Amino acid sequence: MNRPGMLMMALCVMTVGGCATPATPPASTTAPTGAVATATAVDVIATLRRSGGFAGAPPETFVIKGDGAVNVGLTTRQTSGGATAAVQLASQLAASGVFDAAPGKYMPANPCCDRYTYDLTLVKDGKTYNYVTMDASETAPPALFKALGLIQQYIATAR
Repeated sequence: MNRPGMLMMALCVMTVGGCATPATPPASTTAPTGAVATATAVDVIATLRRSGGFAGAPPETFVIKGDGAVNVGLTTRQTSGGATAAVQLASQLAASGVFDAAPGKYMPANPCCDRYTYDLTLVKDGKTYNYVTMDASETAPPALFKALGLIQQYIATAR
């Protein structure tokens, strides 16, 4: 394996306990059930991989856990509300209607120029839902952009 590949594998192992792709969270991962679930540190609610943007910014991966933690590379941030905030996010995602949208790719006809690409994996009741889209994609369901907004807002509050 080449050096960049080895670095990526090491990063994956340290970040989420295994080199799982965003579409397949680690087997030990569970998700909060509805709005009243108890959360533990291993619960993964969402994994967002964001790439592209102006001048092709380097990819970023955010792993949101049920205890309120947000893993960003080798750094762990925490929301002020902890597990309560994570359960609230899970409820907001369910209310957004994103789980009613078929998982898959929703790419624009013209993927050109300075747009972010989002690879989002959500976990609900132990099942994963993977969506890939870009900014201003005319094919993406509005609920997907609403979910992305909720997640990005949540990430922004983590310190």
